[in-house]
Amino acid sequence: MFFNKSLVAIDIGSSAVKMLELTGNDQHRKLKNFALEVLPRGVIDNGVVADESALTQIVKKMVSKLGVKGRRVSISVSGSGVIIKRVRVMVGKDATLDEQVNFHAAQAFQVDLSELYYDYFDMGPSPRHEQDIDVLLVGARRELIEQHVSVVKSAGLLPGVIEAAPLSIANMFELNHGIVDGLVALISVGAGHTQISFIDNGRFLYSYESPVGGETYTSAIMQALSMDRDTAESLKISVSENGANLSADVQRVINETNNLIVNDVRQIFGFFAASPDAEGVSAAKFIFLSGGASRTLGLDAAIAAALGVPVVFANPFQRVDVNEKKFKIEQVLSLSPMFGVAIGLGVREKDDKVAV
Repeated sequence: MFFNKSLVAIDIGSSAVKMLELTGNDQHRKLKNFALEVLPRGVIDNGVVADESALTQIVKKMVSKLGVKGRRVSISVSGSGVIIKRVRVMVGKDATLDEQVNFHAAQAFQVDLSELYYDYFDMGPSPRHEQDIDVLLVGARRELIEQHVSVVKSAGLLPGVIEAAPLSIANMFELNHGIVDGLVALISVGAGHTQISFIDNGRFLYSYESPVGGETYTSAIMQALSMDRDTAESLKISVSENGANLSADVQRVINETNNLIVNDVRQIFGFFAASPDAEGVSAAKFIFLSGGASRTLGLDAAIAAALGVPVVFANPFQRVDVNEKKFKIEQVLSLSPMFGVAIGLGVREKDDKVAV
């Protein structure tokens, strides 16, 4: 990849917008620039842009800060409007792969295909049914895509690659860890939701989203301790960074919310185990945690204890060269959990196939 072909990555989350640019190739990625802006509450709702004007102004500010006006970008979409399905396709003499995919998409998505933008990725021969091929179907509701495209165009950018956020997390993971032998679970705990994906020997198998995340902790603290939102949010962050001064009441609320998220994670593991996607797959070897709320006090230990699987914090910048003369390394490390999707988007290239 030539440096001038790199895409500017934009991850529009429910609580913040993350923007970055990487240069180089998979053997040597460098951080060229990055920025983060917190979103006012309500601008994004379940992945949907609720206040396009406010979001556009924030993206414009970031574009100006990084000096990337007119550049082509990679953007992610998430929430209930995004659907990812893996299907097994038998391609015969009487039907092309495109025709077979269209047939399977109508069944897998269970919505009128005219309501979606969708695409597919040929994953090659199915490991346990070698006469067939595995295809990853990715769809997103048209209004969701069009909202995001409208924002980046209004901010003076050009849409390049559009990708479902769980696939961006998978790209980030592969950049930093390569192809892992066996099954791993990738858990991204964001502000408004938690995404869980299962990867077996580098093959994306399954993804599910739970409507709990960092905001769940904040709401629980507000209710239990009669605090306003800003105070509760600050308290949540401070106790996760320094649990030594934790009061019994806050500890109880954090533990209860940890258990709520753990129960959802355990249930999603059960959904996966009962699905055809788990056929012939061994138990998970590792769980990798990312996302802005993943470092909440005790969450990693609670997940590990409940599922009996080692939990590791993913560092999205692990194999990205960060120039310490240009960037404050402490700032990059402190913000790194929030940049998992952005790093995954940053490795995409201008000529890549659009993911949805």
